[in-house]
Amino acid sequence: MPVARNSTRPFAAVARALRVLLVEDNPSDADLVRALLTRIRTPRFKLDHVQGLDHALSALETEHVDVVLLDLELPDSSGMASIRRILATHPQTPIVVLTGVDDDRVGMRAVQEGAQDFLVKGSFDGSAAARSLFYAIERARLQNQMRRIVTRNVDAMVVVGPDGTVRFANQAAELLFARNAEDLVGSSFEHPLENKSSTEIEISHQREGEPKLAQMRVAEVEWDGQPAFLASIRDITDLRRTQELERRLMHANRLTAIGQLAAGVAHEINNPAAFVQVNIGVLGNEVREMRTALRSAAHQLEAEIGPHAAALLSSVLNEHDMPAKLATMEEVFDECLVGVKRIATTVKDLGCFSRIEEDDVDVVDLNDVVNVACSMTFNEVRHHAELIKELGDIPVIAADRAKVTQVLINLIINATHAIEQGDSTHNSIRVSTQRRNGAVIVAVEDTGCGIPERDLERIFEPFFTTKSRERGTGLGLSISAETIRKHGGDMRVESTVGRGSRFEVEFPERTGLRTNKSASRIPSLTSMPPRRARVLVIDDERMLRKAVRRVLEPTHEVVEAQDGAEGLEILAHGPAFDVVICDLMMPGVDGVGVHESLSRSDPKLLERFVFVTGGAFTTRARSFISNAQPTVLEKPVSTDLIRGIVRRLSRAQ
Repeated sequence: MPVARNSTRPFAAVARALRVLLVEDNPSDADLVRALLTRIRTPRFKLDHVQGLDHALSALETEHVDVVLLDLELPDSSGMASIRRILATHPQTPIVVLTGVDDDRVGMRAVQEGAQDFLVKGSFDGSAAARSLFYAIERARLQNQMRRIVTRNVDAMVVVGPDGTVRFANQAAELLFARNAEDLVGSSFEHPLENKSSTEIEISHQREGEPKLAQMRVAEVEWDGQPAFLASIRDITDLRRTQELERRLMHANRLTAIGQLAAGVAHEINNPAAFVQVNIGVLGNEVREMRTALRSAAHQLEAEIGPHAAALLSSVLNEHDMPAKLATMEEVFDECLVGVKRIATTVKDLGCFSRIEEDDVDVVDLNDVVNVACSMTFNEVRHHAELIKELGDIPVIAADRAKVTQVLINLIINATHAIEQGDSTHNSIRVSTQRRNGAVIVAVEDTGCGIPERDLERIFEPFFTTKSRERGTGLGLSISAETIRKHGGDMRVESTVGRGSRFEVEFPERTGLRTNKSASRIPSLTSMPPRRARVLVIDDERMLRKAVRRVLEPTHEVVEAQDGAEGLEILAHGPAFDVVICDLMMPGVDGVGVHESLSRSDPKLLERFVFVTGGAFTTRARSFISNAQPTVLEKPVSTDLIRGIVRRLSRAQ
């Protein structure tokens, strides 16, 4: 029997006899099957025979059976019902069907009902029967192994039929979908079953209300003998939150780095900007005085000599185009002042990010915050829309300037992203402020695509975003709303799809926040007659000292000191000074050191001090400003402010 030996060679590894339960009511057919299997040496089969389905079910309850060989026509059961009854109580038992009908359609129907294989009576030999039974056992073993893996898997495993109906769900799926397996089985699977490497899906969570984010992989499998899709679903909500928080941290770190860089270079930018601004102011004043002097000279010549003298002067000046040149010079100086102020404003705006996490509460004019936010977002907005500001008369409030600025920047950027690029003339972003019912309202309104109504309820939820992952993290609005809540306020949104959105930020006039540092106490600069004063300028920047001297002389007497140590020496041995202008940050003895020394030796003199800074605030300097609350001016300082400070302090003596 070489054919039989060759055909059974793959089964040589089977050591024990495989137990077959033959369910057959025809004794002749049963004897034939027994005879065929007895001839097979490898694998060996041990055959148990019953004549009805009830007996078969009883045997399955008490005996170990490797495979059931089932006749479809029995006295107590017939057709596919016999398969279903066995699998209902013993789903892991493999079944090979015996049929007297030589019709593949019957056999395929049996396989679809859960049988592993089928044999047509009278058309198979022992080898074919052995092969069919052995492969049925192996297929069932692999299927049961897969079922155990699926059932015990820590990931949610859902088996879905070709019609989209759930056929199985493991315990992890019950937890993820917040539904019992009995509820899931038979329900429609709501997610697309695309055979991709992975897909991100959102799962509605009825118990907790918050949706879950999951990663799903789909594979085509055979389940209970029928084709199906196996969806392996992993809850990645916490992973995504962690990733988004890491992105947020990286974003915050980038902003902080920008702020720290700006703060680090602020001193080096603002010091030269200070003496440039002062010198330009001096030159502008000189030009205006020259024009006034020329007009005065013309009037005096006409009065004392005659009209011909005034006409001669005018002719000489016109010949050299002096009136036009002086007017141009005055205009150029004014434009230069605007440019220097813009440089200083940009450095200051960027520097606010270096304190984004320091909870610095200050007295804030929200109109100033709006101006900063609009300035910093203008380059991006201008390609999408016209940026319009409507600033009302509003009171100052106690607020964290940096964080509120970040809120408005976020709202303006969101409004920009809602508008397609390229049609700025027909779109607008309007930022307005107003006082309403004891509150200050800041509104950002756009003519963009709008927000669908279904998303409005979730718009402030963490990690929810209507943008692509590349453009949004889903954290901006939630962080902004939390920032406003910390100020005792509220954030609201109204939106119409196709027409645009309006975000309103409401601050109470009394936010309940306590300022951590005092506002710079600049004395009132009301008009008063000048008084000649002795002024000491302590600054390590020589050009700035010279610029301040130009502003104040000859009206006042100015003495210079190149650092804190020299300044203390002059104050200790020289005549008294009416005003001391002292830089806060200097090498060696800085402004804080000067203040500490004089607070011990001559505290009364400190009433005549005004400190100036280029913006490089150390922890020591911040603590000094918060505790001592001195008068502090930020560089660059205008010529009018310098003159006004000196006039005010000297009159107070």
